[in-house]
Amino acid sequence: MRTTPSTNDIQPEDYPALRSLRLGRADLDTLAQQGFITGECRGAMHYLKLRFRREGRQHVRHVRPEIYAAVVEELERLQARTRRHLALRSESREIRAAIKASEAVLRAALETSGLYFHGRTLRAKRKAKAR
Repeated sequence: MRTTPSTNDIQPEDYPALRSLRLGRADLDTLAQQGFITGECRGAMHYLKLRFRREGRQHVRHVRPEIYAAVVEELERLQARTRRHLALRSESREIRAAIKASEAVLRAALETSGLYFHGRTLRAKRKAKAR
């Protein structure tokens, strides 16, 4: 299951440069998850474009050079929460793998002493009852 942070707290008025590109609330919600700015050259002309996908279709907005810096700053601010979330997920995955590897090493050493893991808890094996 793929989880992403909630975008309910996005206020369109906090992003005037992006709003000047005719982006609505739904566009800002999408941009919080994904989207990027790219440059394109045609002949001697250089164009800056904001690209993102919404509902399976690519959307493109031309970015004027005079607002480029503001758009980049707002886009980074808008996507910061998602980027932190993805970094945390990646680190959590690495930590779980390290724990699993260390448990495998410990499991081999514990077998000789009569101990075992029950989940993440260390337990002693029961002794057989004498009849």
